[in-house]
Formats: sequence, structure tokens, C-alpha cells
Amino acid sequence: MKRSWQLMMLLSFAMAIAPAFAIGPVDGEVGAVWWANDTDAKNGASASDQGGAPGLRAELWLRERYGVRAGMYSSETETFDSTDYTTVDVMWRALNLAEQNFLGVGLGWHDMGLDSVGADGNTSGMRVSAEGRIGLAGMVSAYGQGAWLPSLSDTNAGPSTSGQFSDLAGFEYEMGVAWQPAPMVVVRAGWRANSVDFTHTPDPVAPSPGPGSSPGLTVQSGADGSILIPRFGPGRGSSFLPAATVVPGNTTPTSGSVDTGGFFVGVGMRF
Repeated sequence: MKRSWQLMMLLSFAMAIAPAFAIGPVDGEVGAVWWANDTDAKNGASASDQGGAPGLRAELWLRERYGVRAGMYSSETETFDSTDYTTVDVMWRALNLAEQNFLGVGLGWHDMGLDSVGADGNTSGMRVSAEGRIGLAGMVSAYGQGAWLPSLSDTNAGPSTSGQFSDLAGFEYEMGVAWQPAPMVVVRAGWRANSVDFTHTPDPVAPSPGPGSSPGLTVQSGADGSILIPRFGPGRGSSFLPAATVVPGNTTPTSGSVDTGGFFVGVGMRF
């Protein structure tokens, strides 16, 4: 499902190129990267693993002033399920000295998975981004780009982890160099990282025999739908709880995070 959504997004980006040529001068880049990364997941306990996966990046600039940028990156490890990061930004060059010398700002959308900490599904939300480039010697340029994720959507926990993930926020950044050995070829290398913090609140647990219960006793349902909990020892006897009653378990919210970072290398086609 996630892959299908990402492919649809990339197709939409490609379709946007055609009308752009009719509007005016355009330039852009479409390429693939390999991102070797480390993932650190913290949710009560901590876990880390190394991974790597291919990714895609694309950008389109109109009149060297207005642009659209998209990226898809993954972290695939043996410990965690695949975590995907998908982004789209609409950019504006606030300071535009030349094609490879500018400072741009933008607004966009960020979508990512939290499988590594037991979430079921993706979280997404708006992002505020910035990018700067500066030309170096010859056909080499250095660049840096980053994004702030002020508020991502809540998401429920998966089968292995109860509760809900809320208060999600984070950031993303990338730094690297680009070399253009031929008019339509660009080679990129650098470092990129994603970080998201969250609050995990477990669900209450169903009623169970309390302290003093004999081993092996199970909760029984009364004729009226109430719940009978036999007790022995101190406070022995039986008590009835309404069928809808739940006994709070460990529902204390805890803070956690997912941090992924590593080196990447890629090749693209300029147009």
C-alpha cells in the first residue's frame, strides 16, 4: 500500500513536467540513490540496526525561481520492518544569484512509517523546508537542505504494541556535493538523516484476578453480563464488576524517538 502511494506521487510529479515546458524555461533532475543508514528506535527499550535501501529524488524548477521537489527513501534492516520516508515540497528561491547559487524556502508534506517502534500505519503532516546551494570549482557544487516537521498525525499501535502514538514532531536534513561530469549527468554523495519524537500511551488492560487470587483462576461472566473475580487470602470473597469495566494497567505515557541517518550516493539525469 505504501509503495503504491509513493509510485502514484512520483507519477504525478512526472506529469507536472509536461505543462511546465509550455509555460517557460525549466530545468530539473531525476535520479536514484543508495542510502546506507543506521536506525535507532526508542520506546521504553532501545534498539539499533544497520540497513540500506535504494531511494528516488526529483526536482523541477521554472524560470530558476519556482520549484517542486520530491523524495522517497527507505531504511530496511533485519531487526525492523522497512521504514519509508516520502516528501513533496513546493519551493521558492528567496535569494537567486545563479542556477547553482541560491537560497530557497518551501512548504510541503511528509509521510513516514513508525514500524520500528510498533506503530500500525504511517504518520504524516506539513513540513517547512529550506535549501541552499553554492557552486565550487568547475562543475562541482555543495548543497544543504532541511525540513522541520512541527506536527505529524497521531497513529495507533500495531498488534505487538498497544495504545497510541501522539505528539509527533521532528526534522530532516541532507548535506552533500554534486558533480556534473557530463551535460546531462549528475553524481551526488553526502549524508542525510531523519528524526521523529513521539509520546506513546498504552491502552488500559482488561479485568483480571487481583492480588490474592489462586493460581489458574479465570475471570467469569455473570448472567447479567457482569464480571465475577474470585479472591482468596486477604479480602477473600467474590466481587462483581460491570461488563464494561476495565482495570487500568500501565497507561503512563512515555517519550520515544526514531532516528535514522547515514551516507548516500546517487546518480541522476539533468534536463
